[in-house]
Amino acid sequence: MMFALSPLAIVAVPVALETVKATRHDTVEREANNEAAAEAERMAKGRKPRASGAPASPQVSRANKADIRAILGASGSGKTTYVMQQLREDKPDRLLIWDTKGEFSQEGYAAPVRSISELVAAVRKSEKWKLALIPYGSPNERRKLFDMFAALAFAAGRCTVVAEEISGVAVGGKINAPGWQDIINRGRTYGLTVYALSQRPALMDKETLGNASLIRCGRPAWKADAKIMADCLFVGSDELLSLQDLEFVQRQKGLTLRGVVHPE
Repeated sequence: MMFALSPLAIVAVPVALETVKATRHDTVEREANNEAAAEAERMAKGRKPRASGAPASPQVSRANKADIRAILGASGSGKTTYVMQQLREDKPDRLLIWDTKGEFSQEGYAAPVRSISELVAAVRKSEKWKLALIPYGSPNERRKLFDMFAALAFAAGRCTVVAEEISGVAVGGKINAPGWQDIINRGRTYGLTVYALSQRPALMDKETLGNASLIRCGRPAWKADAKIMADCLFVGSDELLSLQDLEFVQRQKGLTLRGVVHPE
């Protein structure tokens, strides 16, 4: 006996198949992320990773100098340009980037990775790496992803960490990510160099701004932002509001400097 499928059923079959595929993909990705989180935790506790690769425990020394750079300013003020210049000068052989806009990977500063499991695998595989994680998922998922990214960077140690537009993972001016808090509060002894970028100071984690060894401000977008940064830099807010694109005011080791970023 022959059975004829209705038009509705014909449409429903491929839709159901796609739903099954999507569900399987989500399950695989979730399991991979769970494995990545467990691996990052193992590394943070000083245990050896499951595969050969970079040492799990970086050299700890209180003699290391604090190098946390808070880079602020409106879009187009030169934040990313400055960090890229520093990467070209310093040439770090261990580099992890939270590449929110994908610019660092697109311009060849690091190889793009699109899952936390891929990032963990790459770090475990070699002593040297330049990797840019492209954030994905909902805002809440991105905050969890950022915590795993930061935990991995802290566990790896002796590396340069770039966090592009960290306002995207902050809630009410605070980043509830133990991994990032470890980087900011204890990263110096583990040899970390940190670049934290944000368009607005009110949306940057206060611990990050408070622990920064260098604070640089380009053109602010709002008067309220200028007032906050004026207090940080010991200058008048009018001076900051008068900045043009690529001009900046910077404070480091008690000294306030002024200058212009020159794109190459």
